Amino acid sequence: MTSTEKGILVSIIIPVYNASAHLRKALDSVCQQTYPSFELILVDDGSTDDSSAICESYRNSDPRIKVLKQVNAGAGPARNFGLEHAAGDLIYFMDSDDWIEPTLLETAAKAYQDKPYDMFVFGYNKVSEDGALINKILPPAVSIDDLPNQQDRLAEMFTTGVGLAVWDKVFRADCIRQNNIRFGKKKRTQDFVFVMDALDQTKTIRACSESFYNYRLIFNINRKFDENIVDNHIENYQRILNFFKQGYSNSRIATYLLTLRTLWFGIVVPINIVAVKQMTEADKIAQLNLMLARLKNCNDKQVLQNGRLSGKFAYLNRLLNIYNKHLLYYIARIMQVSRRKFKISN
Repeated sequence: MTSTEKGILVSIIIPVYNASAHLRKALDSVCQQTYPSFELILVDDGSTDDSSAICESYRNSDPRIKVLKQVNAGAGPARNFGLEHAAGDLIYFMDSDDWIEPTLLETAAKAYQDKPYDMFVFGYNKVSEDGALINKILPPAVSIDDLPNQQDRLAEMFTTGVGLAVWDKVFRADCIRQNNIRFGKKKRTQDFVFVMDALDQTKTIRACSESFYNYRLIFNINRKFDENIVDNHIENYQRILNFFKQGYSNSRIATYLLTLRTLWFGIVVPINIVAVKQMTEADKIAQLNLMLARLKNCNDKQVLQNGRLSGKFAYLNRLLNIYNKHLLYYIARIMQVSRRKFKISN
């Protein structure tokens, strides 16, 4: 099947590793799309459960499905392997434990037919492990035709919570291919680096204020410590600061950067640190102290002055600014317990 025969062809790439618990729902959600012109590329990343058999059964039932196999290397290399075999005009990545709504591909293809874009962004639902809705994340319906000169509109969109994952957007394939944009080998923040590399080459973005993706939150109570979590988040925050560096005086951009700073270093990283059972309280506080020390070097006065936060984020931002590692530790403990017990997302 080619794009000229069936209209715009969408390549969907799913890395699969020991995903048998939720894989069928993910694959059914693709096969039941209202838009038929797609290819589904499943990359079996060395699964040892029933995932391989599930992939093969779906391939045998639908000619649009391809199954590739590789020795276990992680989601990033698996996605890259899928990209090498993708023939579509548009590229979409999804995860094997999530699912998409029936009209996603139809909406993305129609938007591209109406006015070609480099990136199509949409909303998503945060759901519990059993699929129950927790909350919706919806971007404003905006059209950006000259991203380098409209970064404030991108920042406004990203402030809603979309934008830094790959599964809440569809990419123009030529933009990815011609600029050789690929995923790295890091287990964490692969999506972020890929998206930022794509944004560096993006001029046109369309955003749809509908939720088409269902992101399953699985709370891991036996979390292992990621020794690179502080370094990775500091490095990534510096990357996004550099991307928006010409717009620190713009309140929309400053607010987004301050929101992201507070989310990552007031919630995400502290919760990940305090959740590790194998570390002592003293070691956890030491890690938070390291994070706060590193964060000082990433602060920009214009961002701190021009950003506007409210509610929980305003409080956490003030907490970060006083660099109190002990208070941050105890608040993170409360957030971590509440998040798991009451299924609260960030």
